[in-house]
Amino acid sequence: MTEIDWAALQKEAKNASLIPDGEYQAVCVESTATKSSNGKPMLKIKCQITEGPQAPKKVTSQLTVSAESAIALRIFFTQLEAFGVTADFFSANPQLEAVAAAMVNRPITIDVETRAWQGVDRNGLKGIRPPRAGAPTAPGVAVGPPVPVSPGAAPVIPAAAPPVPPTPASAPPVPAF
Repeated sequence: MTEIDWAALQKEAKNASLIPDGEYQAVCVESTATKSSNGKPMLKIKCQITEGPQAPKKVTSQLTVSAESAIALRIFFTQLEAFGVTADFFSANPQLEAVAAAMVNRPITIDVETRAWQGVDRNGLKGIRPPRAGAPTAPGVAVGPPVPVSPGAAPVIPAAAPPVPPTPASAPPVPAF
């Protein structure tokens, strides 16, 4: 039988704090292909903040394929483009699992907002955009476009970026010339 340290979990819950609303540099640390409650194809993602005092907190979201709405599809594909998953990737007609795999370890910019859900404030993603130009890439973060796969083929995970020495979050930005 698994033993649970309830006191430690309660202490952790009491110390939990929301991420302040705003823009953050992040990386997708998890993406899972699934279905929404009404049966639509959906990606459940978890993004980890990579810079500043909120690092390494995580925010989750869902990206749903709503084929009945051109606007919803535009939003879906725009969000995926932020991860570097572009029309070229979709030209191979990949399975949803391959799309999910192509998002992992990809840097992005996220807009975090606080929303009430069932009477409790929670963090959510208001927006997903490409990473800030010049934002540092952490070791293991994928760079470049994902490699499309044929339907039914195993997903090809993009190569990770070479390790980059850590930079203190408090370091002043380097001026552009």
